[in-house]
Amino acid sequence: MRLTLGKLTVCLLALSGLAAAQIVLPSNCGIVNDTGNSYLFCPVPSKPNAPLVVYAHGYVAPDLPVGIPFDQLVLPDGTFIPSLVNQLGYAFAAPSFPENGFAFASGLASVLASVARYGDFPTTGAQSPQRVYVVGVSEGAVVAAKAVESHADVFAGGMALCGPIGDFKKQVNYIGDFRAVFDYFYPGLLPGSPVSMDSAATMRPQWDAIQQTIRQAASSAPLKFLQVYNVGGTPLTLADVPLSAVNVLWYNIFGTADAIAKLGGDPYGNQGRVYSGSLNDLLLNLRIKRYTQTAGIPASFQTTGILSKPLVTMHTTSDPLVPYWHTTLYAAKVAASRSGANYVNVPVLRYGHCNFNQTDVLIGFGLMVTRSGGSVLSTAGALPEPTADR
Repeated sequence: MRLTLGKLTVCLLALSGLAAAQIVLPSNCGIVNDTGNSYLFCPVPSKPNAPLVVYAHGYVAPDLPVGIPFDQLVLPDGTFIPSLVNQLGYAFAAPSFPENGFAFASGLASVLASVARYGDFPTTGAQSPQRVYVVGVSEGAVVAAKAVESHADVFAGGMALCGPIGDFKKQVNYIGDFRAVFDYFYPGLLPGSPVSMDSAATMRPQWDAIQQTIRQAASSAPLKFLQVYNVGGTPLTLADVPLSAVNVLWYNIFGTADAIAKLGGDPYGNQGRVYSGSLNDLLLNLRIKRYTQTAGIPASFQTTGILSKPLVTMHTTSDPLVPYWHTTLYAAKVAASRSGANYVNVPVLRYGHCNFNQTDVLIGFGLMVTRSGGSVLSTAGALPEPTADR
C-alpha cells in the first residue's frame, strides 16, 4: 500500500473536455493506493469523527487508465466537489473502481471498501464517522441507489444524480434505438452498428473524425437530423444542435464492445419495436434494420426502489444522454414497494447531462442530510482552499 499525502497536484479536465485546470489538493486530502483501487480521502481536521460522504463516479471509457476520475469531481461552474463537502463540515471519500466501462457491481464494492478503509488514512486522529452518506452521478447514481437500497446498515442516506436508475434495459434500448434510427437516415455514415463495434482503444483515434461526420450530417441534411431526435425523444439545444447526437453516439462508439464482453452478448435488440416521430413512420418501421438481443441485463445493473433509508434523486429535465423519464420509472418502483416516505426527486429545469451548479447540489445535499436526521454543518474558513490555475 502506498500513501500520497500533503499537497498533491493533479491535472483536471473540465467536464466539457475542452479546458484544463490544475488543482492543488489542500493538505487535509490524500490518496491511498491499494491493489485494484485508489481512494481519495479528505477528512475534516478539526472534526475527527465528522460525517463521511462517499462519492461514486460516473462512466469512464474502457480504454482509459483505471483510477480516480478527477474530471468528475468538478461541477460545470468550476466548483471542486471535495472542497464544497468539506466546507459543509463533512469528510469526503471517492474511490476509483477496479474496472472502467460498466462497473455497477465492482463500483458498489469499491464504495463499501472506501468506508472500511477510511480509518486507514493517517490524519490528525481520524475516527469512525458519525454517519455515512453516499452520492453518485450518472453510472454512479445506480451504485448510490443500490447502496442505499441494500446497505441501510452502512449508509444513513444517499443522493443519486442524473443516472439510469429507472430501468437500465430501457437505457440500453434508448442508446441502441438512437443509433439504429441514425443509421436509417444516414446509412453507412458511421462505423459499426448498434450491436457491433471495435474496442474503445481502436475507436479512440477515430473519434474526432466521427464527431465531425455527425456534425456535417446535421448541416447537410438538417431535416433528417431533427427526425432522429424526434423519433428518439432526445432533447436538443439550439445553441449546438448536433451536440446531443454526438454525446449519445459516443456511448455507442465507446461502450458497445465493453458491454458485449462483460455481458457475453449484446443487450440491445429492436425486434418488434414500433418507431414513431418521423415524417414517414410506415417507411421507417419497414426499412429500419432489426437486431436480436443476445444477452440479458444482470440484476447488479438494476435498482429495486425498496428503501428503508432516505434517497434523493436529481435530474435535469432535458438530459439527452440519460433521459429524465428514469426518475418517473424509479418513482414507480418506490411506490410499488411502499417506500415513498424515504424518497424525493428534485427536477432541474435545464439542458444537459449532469449539468448542475453549486446551488443545485447544495439543495439536494441538504434534503439528503435533513431527511436522514442529520444537520448541515459548516466549517467555512476552517479548511485550506484548493488553488486553481485556469
